[in-house]
Amino acid sequence: MFVTADRLMSANGGRAYHAVTFYWEGYTPHLLLYSLKERVIEELDLTSLSIGISDEQMCTGSFRGEMYRPCPFRRHVEGFDQCEFCSRTLIPIQKCLFDPICDGEICGWDLCRREHSVYIAFYGEKAKVGMTSSVRISERLIEQGADAYIVAGTFPSRRAAREMEKRIGSGLGIPQTHRYIEILDELQFAPNFSLIDERASVISSVLWEKFGLSPSPVTRLEGYPIAQPLDGKPVYTDVTGFHEGRIVGVKGKVILYRKDGIKALNIAAVPSRIVHVL
Repeated sequence: MFVTADRLMSANGGRAYHAVTFYWEGYTPHLLLYSLKERVIEELDLTSLSIGISDEQMCTGSFRGEMYRPCPFRRHVEGFDQCEFCSRTLIPIQKCLFDPICDGEICGWDLCRREHSVYIAFYGEKAKVGMTSSVRISERLIEQGADAYIVAGTFPSRRAAREMEKRIGSGLGIPQTHRYIEILDELQFAPNFSLIDERASVISSVLWEKFGLSPSPVTRLEGYPIAQPLDGKPVYTDVTGFHEGRIVGVKGKVILYRKDGIKALNIAAVPSRIVHVL
């Protein structure tokens, strides 16, 4: 069941919030909401859903430690959850987040100077190449819902890692991303770790032959609050609209809830939107 944004805004008895962040703490997911009435941060209970989500996206503001500050300009955003003003202390130049333009000498961002690792992540039988700060590889891949990964190599900066990521992607034909619907399809099956180990072994051999890299052993990520295989095929639902049902699992960016079958909500797309909790 879906309703328009106009109806969401006038939902009787609904409490209005601004979704400000979604994150994983180990294998526990958290969605934090800012109450537009009480002006406090609250956490959404992720055992069941009865929420309406708007299409409009506004800057999520910023955290300073545990202190939250709403965006003083209430700016509309697209592509990023924060406007440039609110992200300036964390990400001085936003495009450096995805495609670094320097090793920190231009943007002054400490992250660009840190050691980064290039990884091969596995989602069921599907592989993808990516990179992240070496100190948070598992955290990053839990955020993405990977089943397992190998570390292809470590590099002295974010830009150096991105360059190797691209070389591996083109040289081995491993994509840097998968379509959302492809990852959903894998949830119908339990991860086949024997097959993942075999694929990782082959990829590791090629990484050594082509690039002189010595990848790590396979690390499995098995603690998600979801039971695979699911008992049905999950169906993607638009973020905007009304979502109601019992949550049957959370993995990476996806919340799965039961309502006339299994529905899949991209929870990572919720921060920056207005949420009505009914």
